Amino acid sequence: MTELLWARLTADLRDHLEFTSVRPQRWTIVERPGEEAGLATVWGTSYAVCPSCCHRTPFLHPGAEARCSKCGGTFLVEWPTSTPTPGGDRQP
Repeated sequence: MTELLWARLTADLRDHLEFTSVRPQRWTIVERPGEEAGLATVWGTSYAVCPSCCHRTPFLHPGAEARCSKCGGTFLVEWPTSTPTPGGDRQP
């Protein structure tokens, strides 16, 4: 891959990322990038990332809060307005 192409891809990706200096306090819902990313298709169109340990998990039971199966922490869920829940409904 040429340097110019790599720079262009990196710039395009940065448009879709949010950089913060503080770790989130809530579960982050992430849209699954597609089949080529290697994530299980049974996870649906999105997955959740734990704010404490960064564990990624399918989010099959939408709700206001969730417990992490890895670290045991319970946190509120940050539902983006543009991301559908695993059942296909949009959360406010």
